[in-house]
Amino acid sequence: MSKGKRTRVSARRLNLYLIHLLVFVLPFEATLIPPVLILFVLTNLFSHSWNERVRFFNKRKKFILMFSSLYLLNVVALLYTTNMPAGLFQLEVQASLLLVPLVVLTSNVVNRFTLPEILKTYVIGILVAFAVCVIQSIIAFTKHGDPVAFYYNEFSFFMHPGYFAMYANLALSIMIIYIFHSKNKVMWKYYLAMACLIVLIFQLNSRTGLIVLVGNMIYGALILIFPTLKWRRQLATYLAAALITTGVLYTSYSYFKISRVAKVTTEATDANSSFGSRLAMWQSSLDLVKQQPFFGYAPGDAKDVMQSKFREDRLVYAVAKNLNVHNQYFQVIIGLGIVGLIALLVPMLVPIYHSLKGTNYLYVLFVSNIGLNFITESMLEKQAGTIFYAVTWCILYFTWKD
Repeated sequence: MSKGKRTRVSARRLNLYLIHLLVFVLPFEATLIPPVLILFVLTNLFSHSWNERVRFFNKRKKFILMFSSLYLLNVVALLYTTNMPAGLFQLEVQASLLLVPLVVLTSNVVNRFTLPEILKTYVIGILVAFAVCVIQSIIAFTKHGDPVAFYYNEFSFFMHPGYFAMYANLALSIMIIYIFHSKNKVMWKYYLAMACLIVLIFQLNSRTGLIVLVGNMIYGALILIFPTLKWRRQLATYLAAALITTGVLYTSYSYFKISRVAKVTTEATDANSSFGSRLAMWQSSLDLVKQQPFFGYAPGDAKDVMQSKFREDRLVYAVAKNLNVHNQYFQVIIGLGIVGLIALLVPMLVPIYHSLKGTNYLYVLFVSNIGLNFITESMLEKQAGTIFYAVTWCILYFTWKD
């Protein structure tokens, strides 16, 4: 092997290690992610020849352009925005929607052979983050004796609990696929991981996260009812994991008096609360959509327009907290109109057709997870949402395509 080829092979190995590192650090401190992502991109650029990259682009360009279209519309919207700094900041926050598919899908760092281990690394990262959250909650509990340390914001050490629950539900989906679609004997550690992830999602106490959790478990139950494997062994192990989880949750309920915690964390449904204000904000947003439905107000102007409307409608909580609409679909329509909504929905929905041709429905579970979270949060307005969506979408591409 020539020196040039050896260098390229070494660069590819390093690039593979870096994508493992990237998916591992996703649930941790946000400041860790950009440098890892930049290192991954740089090593990827050096590990593939131009001809090879062009070949991959030509093969996958439909999906690359489909996923990047939302970002490209944001670029076009700069032409008619009246708040250029906000428009440019939007491009910065959502840069991964363009960068990640251009890098991942024009190389072979992820493929059917490397994908399983990358998914396992992602799950390990979630479980390590969970362990850190447990440790810091125990420390907090020993100081003030308040069980609220084990729930919701107090428990989610690295990010908003809604985002962490979304991350954890993807990890749970991966474990369910590994357990119920495995042709080999499933190792006990997968069931332990599944039980830990269920407990994690429960402790995060995110409404949407709990709904997605129920959907994940229903999917697992359906696989048991309509088995493709030896269902007796699967049923026995599934019940064992469920019993372990039930025991942990029962202890959590009784020892930490969850009724008290729920009273603290559950909000009233009036317009001055977080949950109640969402309903009012969605109604106000609908009024904005009716006024400018096709091309929106430009993402740079969207927040200003929304805040003006919230003040007009006297949504005190939303104005005081300077909230966005907390719904990704409304957020996109207000910023880019129906054209933007199409650009958001197409890369989410088109792959479902390809996924249903096979028997591995991980992508379907993923898009159900993120699609539901888009209802209650403007996920793509923050780095934690955009990088998660871009990286996981591009990785899961290899579960239904190629």
